[in-house]
Amino acid sequence: MWYFNESGKCKCWIDNPANSFELNPGDLFMIPQNCLHEVYPVTPEPIRSITVHFLIENSETADSLFLLGIKGVFRDTSSCNFKKINDRLVTEFATHLPGFRCSSHTLLMQLLVGLVRTYGNRLTIPTESAYKRILPLLPVFKLVNEKIADPEFCIAEMAAHICVSEVYLRRLFKLANLPSPLKYINKKRIDTASLLLRTTSISIKQIAARCGFQNTHYFFRTFKAQTSLTPTQYRKKVEI
Repeated sequence: MWYFNESGKCKCWIDNPANSFELNPGDLFMIPQNCLHEVYPVTPEPIRSITVHFLIENSETADSLFLLGIKGVFRDTSSCNFKKINDRLVTEFATHLPGFRCSSHTLLMQLLVGLVRTYGNRLTIPTESAYKRILPLLPVFKLVNEKIADPEFCIAEMAAHICVSEVYLRRLFKLANLPSPLKYINKKRIDTASLLLRTTSISIKQIAARCGFQNTHYFFRTFKAQTSLTPTQYRKKVEI
């Protein structure tokens, strides 16, 4: 997925909250599948952004952004015009003209090819060992995405899905430089809630339920712990 920042100043991090980056108007924030991340405002003015969710997989269902090393903040250049491509994507999805899916896919590939050509020298292709560490967890990542709304979903179910013990599952997450499985589930739930707050007008209670929170108060507490804002404050900060 990516965030394109149209206006407003914000910061973001990926993988490690201690390493944050400025996200200025015109910047593009690329996030491979299953990477923990956050975007948050740093000034009172609202953020206006375009969020594009997509998944391009290879035959082993590994996210191609991960395989290409496309991750982090990229600045707009004349040879890689982020704004033009994002504006055209918005138009395609707003009008739904015949062939809009094919056109959107072409625009998506145009942006990715532009990134590789423009920023190829700074992309970090994962090593074979790094890829092998993440490979056993790919079915777990897919399961988490499918079960995000299930309040009964737990670590035991994740471990059983790939036929390992809970202890060994925690070890696999640690080897892949990921947080604990429980923290991973909560972060994915809050990521989903953030998306719904940005892109829909449904009630916060409904959002909590869609993200697997039976208790709204617990949802507020967890959301604020991860974003420093309550869901209500977050929705006011981000322009839908």
